[in-house]
Amino acid sequence: MQPNSLAILKDLSFSCPCAYPSNKYQSILFLIGPSLTLFLLLLMLNTLTWRILYGCWARSNDTRHSCAALLARWVEIIAQASIAPAAWIIFAFLDGAYYRCFRASEFCPIKNSVHCVNWTETTSLPYLEISNDGEICPECICNLNGTFQSYLDSQSSIIGWSLLIGYGLLAVFVICLYRICNEYTLLQRKYVEIYKDEEESAFEQVAKEHAAQVADANVRLFFDERKENDDWDWISGVPAIRNKFFETLQLAKEDNSPNNLFTPLQLWAKHKEYQKLSTSEDDKSGMD
Repeated sequence: MQPNSLAILKDLSFSCPCAYPSNKYQSILFLIGPSLTLFLLLLMLNTLTWRILYGCWARSNDTRHSCAALLARWVEIIAQASIAPAAWIIFAFLDGAYYRCFRASEFCPIKNSVHCVNWTETTSLPYLEISNDGEICPECICNLNGTFQSYLDSQSSIIGWSLLIGYGLLAVFVICLYRICNEYTLLQRKYVEIYKDEEESAFEQVAKEHAAQVADANVRLFFDERKENDDWDWISGVPAIRNKFFETLQLAKEDNSPNNLFTPLQLWAKHKEYQKLSTSEDDKSGMD
């Protein structure tokens, strides 16, 4: 996330309310909300997350990931997903607006605030609700004088720079520790990464070719056959939902596995193959 994007986001969304405790709630919400959203979004966009989660419930004991491997991978995933949220939090403290809004009420006692000199004349219930029962001046929260504002901005900047330095040192330490404990040398690691990319590319290419051949054969079989309404109903179904058409399918034993059949058209094609096989066997029996 670029600094310009962060500034635009802040300008479009954040405005410190002249009310207590709304100023604290809104400051916390705008500080934590975007960072949490970015964290969850990056978790979902990470392909490694889904490689771990997909089918984990149905894995056999022999193919399950070990606890050590899962822990290492989740640490890697969380570390990658925390970069953008950390950048947002650091930016928010360096900017100062959120921190200043959060602590502004501490510098706005109604007795000492010039913005509430006529407070004794304002006793309506809504005004009492936004002033902590008359102890805090609401107008002062969003109109701090220069001295208090500079003080809070300097504190926020110190926190922001401390977080930036600490996060940078932690990142350098973790990267160095990971590479020190790595089983590969630098050139070996480069080769492993190249191999992984080439393997993934080759898998996709061969899988597309194989899937295209199987799909072409199934589609041709469907259009070459004499079709009835039930045939159209079968291929129009949703394979994840067991309906009456799928339950009446007759399949060969070696094909009767949900791991081998992915779409309604595949189910229909296997059903037709079984019918032809059964008809052929019946004809042979009749001839005998």
